[in-house]
Amino acid sequence: RIGSDNFYHVRIGIGRPKFGNVALYVTTPFSTDEMITLSQKKGELESVVKKLQGVK
Repeated sequence: RIGSDNFYHVRIGIGRPKFGNVALYVTTPFSTDEMITLSQKKGELESVVKKLQGVK
């Protein structure tokens, strides 16, 4: 719920950078290829979130 510390945290695996700062790597916007992959996985991600929320 927004405004509280009661919320689900869904993490998408991103790995580690081959070089450079990890914090910068994980906060950098997704690349075009990564956005395409996320778009293709949208249905699966929605299903997982609904299961976490107890929605059928």
